[in-house]
Amino acid sequence: KSLWASSEITQLQRNFEALMESLATQFHQVANEERLRRELLSHITHDLKTPLAALRGYLETWLLQQASSSETSYIEIALRNAKQLNELVDQLVELARLEGGIETLRLEPIAIAEFAQDVMSKFSLRAAEQGIDLEVTPQDTSLMISADIGKLERVLSNLIDNALRHTTMGGVIRIELSRATDKSTLLITVRDTGTGIIPADIEKIFEPNYRGQQGINDNAVHLGLGLAI
Repeated sequence: KSLWASSEITQLQRNFEALMESLATQFHQVANEERLRRELLSHITHDLKTPLAALRGYLETWLLQQASSSETSYIEIALRNAKQLNELVDQLVELARLEGGIETLRLEPIAIAEFAQDVMSKFSLRAAEQGIDLEVTPQDTSLMISADIGKLERVLSNLIDNALRHTTMGGVIRIELSRATDKSTLLITVRDTGTGIIPADIEKIFEPNYRGQQGINDNAVHLGLGLAI
């Protein structure tokens, strides 16, 4: 009986070892493929930025030179699409850098209420056109945090942009600031009165390229990278 048990345990051990080797091999393959994917994405987006910048420059120059012309609609459409494509490329570059772990945080003290109001002001014209109110509460200049200004602005901007696309006229988008119970951290909440997110989408909204079932069709190209970033 003991020999049988020993034989079974040895075989089980071998099976586990074979399984671990197989998993390790698959892991390395996936890791290598992921590295190659990030490198390819980085190279492609880098190569796209130069011709895109040139295209925008030519279109903007043409519009300035032909400011008095009535035949500018096609060029304006082309420029608008070039700007949108440039924004998408910038998002791809940023996501590649984040996924590659090559981004670093540059922390500095920020008066968060004033900062949030500045971010909101970038969207004020668009919000007014859509009949949406933008609010920051409380407007307390004594609330200070330590954060990376550029990255925090990107996070808030992406969330507000997303909220504007899902909030109807008469709605409100609000940045709420509140201290945690331990007083050492601060909670920043972006809240809106829009369509909301159905429960089935909640776990997937931060995945790249995911588009929720209540996605808005605004005739613009969205890669689904905003929330992922």
